[in-house]
Amino acid sequence: LRRWPSVGAAALGKYAAIVWDVGDRSSATLSLQDQQLLQEWLKLPGSNRGLLVAGDNLAYDLVANRQDIGTFLSCALGVTYLRDVWETIPQDSLSPTLSGASNTRIASEPFPISGICPGVNRFDAFLPSPCAGAKARAWVLYPNTNVAAVEMRDSVGVVADSSRSVLLGFGFVVWA
Repeated sequence: LRRWPSVGAAALGKYAAIVWDVGDRSSATLSLQDQQLLQEWLKLPGSNRGLLVAGDNLAYDLVANRQDIGTFLSCALGVTYLRDVWETIPQDSLSPTLSGASNTRIASEPFPISGICPGVNRFDAFLPSPCAGAKARAWVLYPNTNVAAVEMRDSVGVVADSSRSVLLGFGFVVWA
């Protein structure tokens, strides 16, 4: 069921953060309208904003199912979709321990996740997008150094006013 409010970006401007988790869904993860709304919300001036987007197949849906509005994944989130699984098929490690990427404040922190329950999860792998340039960076890595999460940092015209988004290649229910 959709529980997302049908309001414009200005009405959402009072919120400092939005969390969007689609779990292991492989379709209908973000509608065209939702992508446009979130993209507009990230660009609102006036306060710092944070968008956390998570899901095993969210990037897969936007690319493979051609659901991206054309700029949301690559430019708003700063992500290039690499593939539908983090390991080469067949997946050997269903419970990898991720780590923060170098030059991030979480670089030394391990993040164990479990992709075996209730079914086998297919965690998306990414690269930072050329569209985002230096604003996008790897944030969390799989054990084979494929990118599990990308952070996009963007100034909204004033140094003190910024937005950040993070796309995770896995949903929240997989945290071990």
